Amino acid sequence: MHLERTTGRLESFYQKYVHQNDVDIKPDTFDVGQYDQAILTRGRRAWTLRTNDEYRSMVAFSELTHLCAEMYAPLDVIALASRLIRDEVRHVEICSQMTNLLGGRPKKAPQPQYARTNPQRSARRRALHHAIGSCAIGETISVTMLAGTRDHCTDPVAKATLTQILRDESFHSRFGWLWMPHMELNDNDRRWLDKFIPRIFGSLPASVPMSKKEYTPSPFGAMPNQERKDRLYEAIDEIVEAFEDHGLPGKKWWKNRVNG
Repeated sequence: MHLERTTGRLESFYQKYVHQNDVDIKPDTFDVGQYDQAILTRGRRAWTLRTNDEYRSMVAFSELTHLCAEMYAPLDVIALASRLIRDEVRHVEICSQMTNLLGGRPKKAPQPQYARTNPQRSARRRALHHAIGSCAIGETISVTMLAGTRDHCTDPVAKATLTQILRDESFHSRFGWLWMPHMELNDNDRRWLDKFIPRIFGSLPASVPMSKKEYTPSPFGAMPNQERKDRLYEAIDEIVEAFEDHGLPGKKWWKNRVNG
């Protein structure tokens, strides 16, 4: 994973494009001296993993945008899908920036695990995978969990960074739900969703890791396990109801979820 940028005019264009309507994060105001090393190390570890997550999303949404064009999706869908890439590039940059403020990315940090779809499937099926699985479900979960993390965050620079990510991912979630009524799902799509969504639902509890240690607050954002569980199931309830509102069997899919 390379986090460097070019220099000169290309980098200047990048700044104008990626950082339109940014939250004012003010990294120069970060006061590293007010935190002890244990707190910094814990924050560094968390923000390193968050950088990986955002890079992973960048790869997934790059694939989604390509698939939207390949399947001849409406132009507004393709354009909005491309915004997801821009947002995730911004997230990678600002999460990496936060990691650097906390001491830098560890040399042995894991590489992101990419969320690619099966290239043997049709472009439409792969796009549905991302639009419904990653945007409608995944980003709805992400928004709820990020909001909780931000609520517990006291460091101003970290809080502003989380605010930017939360603002963008709220749009990503809405994009998935707003596109759904225009997807014109056929019988094959619905049969596939009857298998796909219960698997996604079954995987959700394990997707939100719980700490094995006793909870201690972090100025860079951390939630107690019980709150993490409560927020997860609050988001799941929202997703199930949203499917029902779209005429899809969200309650049946949750009941038939495949654990493991």
